[in-house]
Formats: sequence, C-alpha cells, structure tokens
Amino acid sequence: MDQKELKEKILAEIEDFIASEESFGDTAMLSIIPSTGDVSIVDGEELTEEEMENSGTDYYDVMDFLEMDQEHGTWHPDMEAVAEVAKEY
Repeated sequence: MDQKELKEKILAEIEDFIASEESFGDTAMLSIIPSTGDVSIVDGEELTEEEMENSGTDYYDVMDFLEMDQEHGTWHPDMEAVAEVAKEY
C-alpha cells in the first residue's frame, strides 16, 4: 500500500463520516489494518483497551481528521492530518 492510496482511503472514510455523522457515536475511530491496507470507521465504545493494543489494527480518533469551517458551521477533512498519518505507513 502506498501513501497516495492510503490517503485516498482515509479521505473517503472521513468524507463518509462527515456525510453521515449522525450514524456514528461520539467515540468514532478510524481503523487502519497495516497488513491489508483496509481502512474503516468503527465505534470506539465497542473496543476494549486490550483489543485496541493487541489487534494488529491502528486506531485514530476521527475528530483528529476534521476541521470546522467556522463561517458555515460545517466539517471538512483536515488534509494535513490525513497526510501525516499516511506517512507513517
């Protein structure tokens, strides 16, 4: 998995989250499985600390990937945050 592909996957998940934010709880997490390149959003309340540490999956708070447009009161992806996480892989 290259960085560009991972950025696109992360961005797609973040955009899906923004489009249906009410479908997710306050503990939404972006999950990345390094071995497969799978990216998804999961409910953090359903994860135990042990699962998060030992699952082979990396978890990030979805809110770390969002910026608020103060003028319009809407969320949009934080492209810098997306790029920074993609660099880690």
